[in-house]
Amino acid sequence: MVEGTRLLIALKWGKGREKFGENGGSAARHRRCFILLYERTPFPPLESGPLRHVTLFSLASPVLEKRKVAERQITGALGALDSLRVPIRSEFEYDLSFSVGSALCIVAEFANTVIGSNSLGAVGKRAEEVGKEAAGDFLREFRSSACLDRHMADQILPYLALGGYSSSATVSEVTSHCRTNMWVIENFLDGRFQVRDHTIVWTTS
Repeated sequence: MVEGTRLLIALKWGKGREKFGENGGSAARHRRCFILLYERTPFPPLESGPLRHVTLFSLASPVLEKRKVAERQITGALGALDSLRVPIRSEFEYDLSFSVGSALCIVAEFANTVIGSNSLGAVGKRAEEVGKEAAGDFLREFRSSACLDRHMADQILPYLALGGYSSSATVSEVTSHCRTNMWVIENFLDGRFQVRDHTIVWTTS
């Protein structure tokens, strides 16, 4: 265990509408929300650990129900994930939206972390391709064995810096967003980030 912080993520039902792509993109009601809780406790191990199970959430506008878009998105994802050998649960829903569209979200729970991926529908894009795209993105993250995906890499940095003398986390990719956020934090706090392969380490001066 590495001294630092722990992030607790709770998944619960919500009631608000949220857009999936505002400028001409698809939209749907997002009925689940993630709550981020911050504690100054030991950070999880640096590896994701064994994959326990995967859940697919498929959403689409009601006008797409006749073409079974939500179900077909799940079919596309399942075809790409059949090598995982873990329980895969799926849910689909047709609900009101600001514009016609669809989305598929994959949530994978590991022993030490939760990693997700998603893909949006578009005009001319087959529903099965939406599922395959989300699954392909998830599999790339899965093969890295890192605790955090590339999108979370820059978001975790403030918590690492505030967590204590030395904190670290493994990420699948150190993106340009991540490096920019490191630079900003180092200009506000007394410490420095180091990148060692796919591990980001924060130490105070």
